[in-house]
Amino acid sequence: MSATLFANGRIVDVREGVTREAVVLVRDGRIASVDPGPPSPRRPEAGADTDAARGPEDVAVVDLGRRYLVPGLITAHAHPGLMEGFRNDTAGLDEARMRRDLRLWARFGVTTVQGLGTDRPFGFDVMRDRRPDEARYLTVGHGFGVQDGAPPLHIDPPGPYRVSDPGFIRDALRALRDEGASGVKIWFDDWYGQMPRMTADVARTVIETSAALGLRTYAHVYRVDDAKELVRLGIRTLAHMPRDRVADAELWSLMRERQVAVLPTLVVPDSNIVWLDRPAFLDDPLFQLAVGRDAPAFLRSDAFHASIRGKREFARLRPDLVDAMANVAGAYREGVQIGFGTDAGVSQRTVGYGEHRELELLTECGVPPRDAIRMATLGSAEVLGRDDRGEIAPGRLADLLVLREDPFEDVRALRTIDSVWIDGTQVAGALQP
Repeated sequence: MSATLFANGRIVDVREGVTREAVVLVRDGRIASVDPGPPSPRRPEAGADTDAARGPEDVAVVDLGRRYLVPGLITAHAHPGLMEGFRNDTAGLDEARMRRDLRLWARFGVTTVQGLGTDRPFGFDVMRDRRPDEARYLTVGHGFGVQDGAPPLHIDPPGPYRVSDPGFIRDALRALRDEGASGVKIWFDDWYGQMPRMTADVARTVIETSAALGLRTYAHVYRVDDAKELVRLGIRTLAHMPRDRVADAELWSLMRERQVAVLPTLVVPDSNIVWLDRPAFLDDPLFQLAVGRDAPAFLRSDAFHASIRGKREFARLRPDLVDAMANVAGAYREGVQIGFGTDAGVSQRTVGYGEHRELELLTECGVPPRDAIRMATLGSAEVLGRDDRGEIAPGRLADLLVLREDPFEDVRALRTIDSVWIDGTQVAGALQP
């Protein structure tokens, strides 16, 4: 029997919001114990954390060298495989591209990824058959939209179901449950008034059937009033922060009372407008690692900028980001449950680097680093309904990051990755170009 002992470092306790010296013993892919640690690594004394039935144990010691041990990041909203060369290419979605993105997420310290509604059937195969260098994958399979409505991506077939027949919807939901879907996605809004909105009756059918089947529901939503309607219909999670205006207290009260969570996805309104500002991070080698060498030139190009300015909703794009950030501050202040996601993998939303950008944006809203990191780990696990990950505690999956710097001091320290571990096995080394 083998085990791994992480010693001579500090664990980042995301539940309590503190760092402390500890020795972490991992066995069979899970954390077996977290004990106040000696400052230097040593093997456990004979019998420590074992019983007579276990027999002798071969313990590999990982000397953290005073570094920081952090639970892996968890994104509950992503769309792997929909971009090629940092441009939308939904027709080319295949298993190889999904797995490419999952490898990239792992390198950036994202150890669990949930695909939210744009997968083809092989997404379930990817979920069941994780390769050693990939992030864990969860998928909701096909989401639910309306004919000629959101999402405005030509990914049919199969793409999201765009039907209103209650019988079809119930049968489809049962099939998703039987396939192992991690939840259910609906596209509810009218895309800036440019497309038909899902009716309340269709949304109610999806939401109530999902609840009866034990499936968590996630809603693509833009308007504050739509968010209120969805909460009253029983939605479990808003997959974006509403941002057509600054929300009033009623939304936060409804969400608290009904225990509805939100995934802010600030990267969405940010990536809709930020390229016009030619941000400094275009020259960040880690950004270029995530997007490829040619992408920064494309993102600076006049043609790409013209395509942004040519959108019918262009006048709302910058206010969207301002209002989304104000609403994150409001939701945080009012005690609303907040998870973590980025919508990465589509429409110039960056796999891997985007999660680190999201953390920065959360702190710009006034969320302290320790709470932003909790949202991206334990908080996101709670939104997913997964009590087997998200913190360094006995019984949790050994999905861990080793950092050179303290992320509670600055969330950008999460980029100082020395190694990434999933199931107690190292899957990536230092994060560097």
